[in-house]
Amino acid sequence: MGRKSGADEAPLTERMRKATREVHSVSDMLVNSRLAVALTSKRLYAEALALFQPVMEEIETLVEACSHSAVKPAASLLPRTRRAAAMRADITFHSGKEPSDTELSEAQKLYINHVRMLARKRPELLLPYVYHLHMAVFSGGQIIRRQVRRRLKLGDDGPGTAAFELPGENVAALKAEYKRAVDSLERTLPSCAARDNMFEEIVAESKRVFELNNHLVRSWKVSWFATALALLQLLPKEALLTAALFFLTTYVMIQRQGWAPKLGVLGM
Repeated sequence: MGRKSGADEAPLTERMRKATREVHSVSDMLVNSRLAVALTSKRLYAEALALFQPVMEEIETLVEACSHSAVKPAASLLPRTRRAAAMRADITFHSGKEPSDTELSEAQKLYINHVRMLARKRPELLLPYVYHLHMAVFSGGQIIRRQVRRRLKLGDDGPGTAAFELPGENVAALKAEYKRAVDSLERTLPSCAARDNMFEEIVAESKRVFELNNHLVRSWKVSWFATALALLQLLPKEALLTAALFFLTTYVMIQRQGWAPKLGVLGM
């Protein structure tokens, strides 16, 4: 039995989602663990944003300049979906520095060089990059925005979370429109083996998007102190108080009742 045509298969975005399910789960765990640390200070949050800001800017710039028909749906939505400028504004707000003042890391260079190579040789494969990065912001953006404003004490409104704000847009409707635009490629492009192969390669490249994302997140090194502070902030206050009282009481009893020599603790 021959290969089904694109029209008979699941929509392109659904195939991209299924193909990346496993690596996407890894990405979610990595991002959530790093976000817990990032939200302990404005400086660390700015560093976390600065991981992806130059990558997002490069991808959006390449997509805007791309004339390949497979990328046009995403390019046409850029006036409403682009995130790089908003991320830049947030970084400047939290750190007082322009992102361009910081030298790119090796992980960032690897990512940017890869998408530049695609723009030269396989421009159609830019589609999964802009699609997945934008969808990541749109899907979890409102939750992250609330966490950022609460944990960094920014109040309900004001600067600092522009990366996750889409003024005048219904985010759910925009996501649905984005998916329809990408899925429409299977109707608007002439059906042929070359087109079907291109879609298969777009689905396969989707995995590479998350692999590069994960490599970028892992490249961000934070101190043990910042990690410990993040864990403490995540624990309920009651649990922290109980633990503090337990250790304080134990210490006092050891000192007053001469338990230390018997227990071999406190260096005695």
